[in-house]
Amino acid sequence: MAYELIENKEKREATIRMYGVIGRDVDGNRMAYDIANLDKEADTIHILINSDGGSVSQGLSVVSAILSAKAYIHAHVNGIAASMAAVIAISSDKVSMQDYAKLMIHDPHIPGMESEKLSAKDRKALNSIADTLRTILSRRGCDKDKITSLMKDETWFSALEAQSAGLCDDVVTTPRKEELSNLSVPELLSRINNEYQSSNKKTNMKEIAKALGLPEDASQQQILDAIAEKKKTANETRDALIGQLLSLGKKNGTVTDKNEDRMKRLANADFELFAEMISDVQDKEVDKQTEEDGELTRKPAGQTENRRLSDVLDRVGKKEKKGGNDSHDWDWYQKHNPDALLKMEREDPERFNRLLNEYESSIA
Repeated sequence: MAYELIENKEKREATIRMYGVIGRDVDGNRMAYDIANLDKEADTIHILINSDGGSVSQGLSVVSAILSAKAYIHAHVNGIAASMAAVIAISSDKVSMQDYAKLMIHDPHIPGMESEKLSAKDRKALNSIADTLRTILSRRGCDKDKITSLMKDETWFSALEAQSAGLCDDVVTTPRKEELSNLSVPELLSRINNEYQSSNKKTNMKEIAKALGLPEDASQQQILDAIAEKKKTANETRDALIGQLLSLGKKNGTVTDKNEDRMKRLANADFELFAEMISDVQDKEVDKQTEEDGELTRKPAGQTENRRLSDVLDRVGKKEKKGGNDSHDWDWYQKHNPDALLKMEREDPERFNRLLNEYESSIA
């Protein structure tokens, strides 16, 4: 997870985790909105940063929200704060850096475009952005001319160097300085992100255990056994219900010898549609009205039912080709199919994280 918002209403504090590229992993516009919204209730907002920058426009939206906030904004550089991420950090009321962390400032540029090939319009726009960034970076008392020189040279700072330059307020002593300070920027970014994701997975396992009615410290095998038992029970219940509905369908004519196998396929592919077709035996579709006696002419029930079933199975097949039914949210999986969450976390982490982000946003 790249972006996370946690609010503690009792302490009137909030924490925003900004990990990843702004504009890709982190929606800067959403983050700006969150800061403005939290400012109504929180006295202190903590921003945890591990980012090598990203979109200047989205980053400036965040900066604007920080500078406009009445709450005390405390930025914590947990790994890397480079480019636009550094500007966000420095615009805060207080900046703390882990003793192994790194910070970098540079002039803005257009990715993939050499400065010599820029149009006059592009140069003017970049100069305007650069001047804005210099003003923000120099608000801590650092001379603007010095900031201009540092940005032009793309300057990297260790935590202590950033503190000496006035870009950081304090350096947090950790037992990991020797281990992490010599890592390259990509290595440090990756290490911090991976450690957070690993920690978050442990929390997710506790939530899954709780949803299964197990103690939070349940072993992985206990969780797997409970999931297997729930799956077995659910399958038995589902098979029994399908059997009952098939019997009902045979009585009311919805299920015939000709379509029984297809109805079973539908039951396994989309149970809700299957149950609806069994119960909805009255076909209200009208073909035409005869002029002679005014009676309504209907298609034969079997023909209409087979057409509807073909349409349904066709829709189900297309849906499965696109990656299955993606209509269920995190809360549904926790309550009804937690084993699917475990499988999703291993095989489709992008979808797993998206559902978790949506769930956490809904309860924040």
